[in-house]
Amino acid sequence: MERYKSIFLKQYNLEKQMEPPKGISSFRKPLYFIWNEAVIRVDKYIPLIMEKFYNIHNSTINKGLKSEEIVLLFNKEFKTNKINFGLQRFQKDDEEDSGINYGETGIHHNNKSIINIIMYFNPLISKTFYEEYKKVKEKFQILIKHELIHRGQFIKIMNDELRFKVLKNEAEAKEYYERPKEIMAYADSLIEELRFKGHSDSTILDIVKENKKDESNTLDLYIFLFKENKDEKKNNPEVLHKLYKYVYEYLKGIDGKI
Repeated sequence: MERYKSIFLKQYNLEKQMEPPKGISSFRKPLYFIWNEAVIRVDKYIPLIMEKFYNIHNSTINKGLKSEEIVLLFNKEFKTNKINFGLQRFQKDDEEDSGINYGETGIHHNNKSIINIIMYFNPLISKTFYEEYKKVKEKFQILIKHELIHRGQFIKIMNDELRFKVLKNEAEAKEYYERPKEIMAYADSLIEELRFKGHSDSTILDIVKENKKDESNTLDLYIFLFKENKDEKKNNPEVLHKLYKYVYEYLKGIDGKI
């Protein structure tokens, strides 16, 4: 397992950067090999997702919902998870259709640090969600696992980039990561880190409010930069208050903040 440890746990030589393969931008040079070796585990995150899936199913049995109404319910329930649902025509060559076409992971169009997942249902979902629930559940779980792994890879890049900036120049890192838009972005990745560990939303709020160490790489680094600085003139606990504020707003799904 040694090769899976973050480069930052080893002796990191900033002067000798390995060149990434063709096509990888120079901006990501110090991060490419970290991401390339990442093992993302979603076994603790999946139960949180599937509980919501199960609740939607149980609360709508025998209600005769249309596909459009099912999509609206999923979007409402998964809003704070940054998982969006759309309705799409059937996929070509899909012989045994479960009502779910496919999923994809992408960057939020306004905030490049927020990783959205989109799941595409098709018109059959109004039937299969109730008549063939087991098949729908299995396909959904397989697809959402795949997309969560992609989300985890993006988050790992963000976390290792944060470490890299701190190691390279702590003063510049403090100036950069106390900007409101960066606090907001890292609040989102902090939430996802803790969800990957299986923490509920209420537990996540407690962890951030109490500044608990060793739960989240992002939170640990923010504590290091803005709470534990021995030079009080450079310390800025207000940043941690803002971090908690954004975590709270994300988890509560407050309009205009997601």
